[in-house]
Amino acid sequence: MKLFRLSLVCLCFVSALSQLPSRDILALLEFKKGIKHDPTGFVLDSWVDEPVASNGCPSSWYGIMCNGGNVAAVVLDNLGLVADVDLGVFTNLTMLVKLSISNNSITGTLPNKLSNFKSLEYLDVSQNMFFSSLPSEIGKLVSLKNLSLAGNNFSGSIQTQFLDLHLFFLDMSSNCYLGRYHLLCQVGGLVLS
Repeated sequence: MKLFRLSLVCLCFVSALSQLPSRDILALLEFKKGIKHDPTGFVLDSWVDEPVASNGCPSSWYGIMCNGGNVAAVVLDNLGLVADVDLGVFTNLTMLVKLSISNNSITGTLPNKLSNFKSLEYLDVSQNMFFSSLPSEIGKLVSLKNLSLAGNNFSGSIQTQFLDLHLFFLDMSSNCYLGRYHLLCQVGGLVLS
């Protein structure tokens, strides 16, 4: 009888563990907490605990693309989102290849631990209200091919290791950078393609 009870308890425990949200889902829900206004309702209405694919990836959520059981892309461009977010929550998405949240009203800073984005190839946070200096770890995004920081309130100097990236596209215009590259505040910038 004790063996039966122990087996039943173990079965219930394993069943409960399999229904816990994945790290990817928890990261997305943490981002969702920072959204103050979603005029389309696309994010707030679809980013709920259910339905989630059998592999645990929320591919039915608006703007989310999966590869297997992992979130590979978050694309929330042009939604009119008003949010104050910590982009560091996305570092928990270990297989994230694309993060694109352009043309919204999102405030926050770039996370200092950008090197945790090991798979990130495409980062577009343009036309928002992000503010901060560029983290020195931006130069450690070895997979990054496309970077758009345009139209925010980034400031400070451009790190020399940042220029070591092998980018296909870079747009840093309409920010306020200092340094030997003489980028002008709110006037000019650097656009490579």
